[in-house]
Amino acid sequence: MRTWMFALGALGLVACDGDADKADDTAPEADTDTDTDTDTDTDTDTDSDSDTDTDPLEGERLYVGEATVSVTDYDGWEEWHWLDEDDEPLCVIRYELEETATRPDCDDPKTIECDWGFDLVLSNASITVEGSPGCSDVAGYDKTTVSELDGTEVSYGYGEYIGHADTVIVDSGSGWAPVGFASWEKGIFSYERGDGDFEYEAPK
Repeated sequence: MRTWMFALGALGLVACDGDADKADDTAPEADTDTDTDTDTDTDTDTDSDSDTDTDPLEGERLYVGEATVSVTDYDGWEEWHWLDEDDEPLCVIRYELEETATRPDCDDPKTIECDWGFDLVLSNASITVEGSPGCSDVAGYDKTTVSELDGTEVSYGYGEYIGHADTVIVDSGSGWAPVGFASWEKGIFSYERGDGDFEYEAPK
């Protein structure tokens, strides 16, 4: 704030005429004190906080496989698919499956008429498809760690789920159970089985 003041001093004029003194005193004084204080303080603080938290999305896991199978031999491959909410692959892991032993105990007189069963071992695991988010985010494996699946053992069989369709059956440690549709024609075994749902974060 600034105050400016202008002052005019007194101006005096004196005249003499003979023996008579005549004084003409004029002293104009003007006070022009002007206060021009203008306070224009403006608060322009803007809070632009925006919370953009989103709920996780839900995808589906499934196994797809094919093998050349006889009652004594199994030689095939399997793919582990992680699909997004639009059924597009976020991760596909592929490996080979080979028998280590036959499993003649795959029958269940009440529910399963089994044609054959095997203990199998995984090998040569690799990532063949990767989206966004990728395998490390949804499956917990990347191209350097996916080989940790090698040596994993599973038990698969094939037969009729009595009164229903032909199925792939799995022994998960608590007995054999049908888990998906399958076919076995001219020695070629093919199947697809679900592995439940999973949650994932949308790509940013």
